[in-house]
Amino acid sequence: MTVDVLEGFPAWVQGEPTVTALLSDPAAVFPSWAPEEALRPYLVFHLGNDGSHHHMNGSAGIANPLLQVECWADDLGSARALADALDLRLNHFRGDLGGVFAQGVFRRDRRTGVADPDDGSGTRRHVVELHYEVWRST
Repeated sequence: MTVDVLEGFPAWVQGEPTVTALLSDPAAVFPSWAPEEALRPYLVFHLGNDGSHHHMNGSAGIANPLLQVECWADDLGSARALADALDLRLNHFRGDLGGVFAQGVFRRDRRTGVADPDDGSGTRRHVVELHYEVWRST
């Protein structure tokens, strides 16, 4: 199930010291959204699809779910540094991805953006989005 990728990703990140060194806290890895009180930099991740493959007789036995990771920080340089550290470890990764064996992880896209907060503080938030295909057996 693709839920395994969602459950395993935070544990994998926490085992990557070059990535956790750039987070506000080693546990600053959140599924779907970050709590309002979360300190930046942090990661938010989602599954864009389950990537299941089928043929006329049923499952093909392989899937490539799309893992979307957002690297949030108070400045663009910090967001890029976090994204670069993550990408260096995750792009072309093969192995245990927090309890799921990934046959291969490949970056499909990278985007940069900025968000203005609704709280009136005027503090802009910068994000670098990374999109990966996680190839695995089903």
